[in-house]
Amino acid sequence: MKKKKWWLIEVAVIILSLGIGGKFYMDKREEEKKKEQIKVERMASLALKNTFENVEKIEFDENQGKNSMTGSYRFILTITNMQKETCSFDIIYVAGEKKLENYGVEDRNVQKKGSTLESVNVIYSNGEEDVL
Repeated sequence: MKKKKWWLIEVAVIILSLGIGGKFYMDKREEEKKKEQIKVERMASLALKNTFENVEKIEFDENQGKNSMTGSYRFILTITNMQKETCSFDIIYVAGEKKLENYGVEDRNVQKKGSTLESVNVIYSNGEEDVL
């Protein structure tokens, strides 16, 4: 009878340990995924800064994730220019691009081709802010 109790306790401890370990693993994996997401959004911001002139602020409204077939990322964002005009549009960013090649044109007055040399305020999809 005592052997049966100990056996049940040992099984319960093993199951509990596996559950806790799995939880820690999943949390760490989620944290790494979020860090990678911010890293890609930062690189996309630099490419956007090299694509449009007079950008004052970039706000990532939605990160639609990575396309596993092409390796590209799709974002919906809003930019504000130095004249305080805003424009929301989508971009497709391929890691390593210095300038954006794929983006929706919504307002040519805000989306003027060129590059922004001044600092740009960035608000990432998780709410973190940065200045590039």
